[in-house]
Amino acid sequence: MTKLLKLAQKRMEDRKVNEEVRRDRTILYAYVTVACCTGMRPTELRNLNWGDLLGYREGLSKRLGDRDIRIRARGKGKSREFIPLEYGLSEFDRLWRMWKANHDDKEPADTDPVFAAPDGRRLTSINKSLNALLEAAGLKEDHRGKKRDAYTGQPRL
Repeated sequence: MTKLLKLAQKRMEDRKVNEEVRRDRTILYAYVTVACCTGMRPTELRNLNWGDLLGYREGLSKRLGDRDIRIRARGKGKSREFIPLEYGLSEFDRLWRMWKANHDDKEPADTDPVFAAPDGRRLTSINKSLNALLEAAGLKEDHRGKKRDAYTGQPRL
């Protein structure tokens, strides 16, 4: 995952691309980072609302290491709870700032999606962006030549 995260960060910081592409890449970097630091599945990430980050609002004024945050995630008919690794918290902060920048400095409501389009609608898929990243990283196929699936990062059977 290190190779993928490093390339995602480099692509996110590329000043040669337009603002819309940079925004999409920023969301993708946050998505991959949050997935890595929580173990959440794509459906759980897609369904994630700001209100599902338990303790997040209360922790905004604290240092990352002093925050106590739990994530309540909903997937295919189940719900689970996660404790994110500290390095993932900064990506929630980045997404929070992006939301405020697109909504006249208003904080997101508990029912607003964490991974959102500029107009506040929930992003339904990042497969195109993730596939482009996997391709750029040379990770579309595993060591045996089997294609990886953007949903799981695992070989398709």
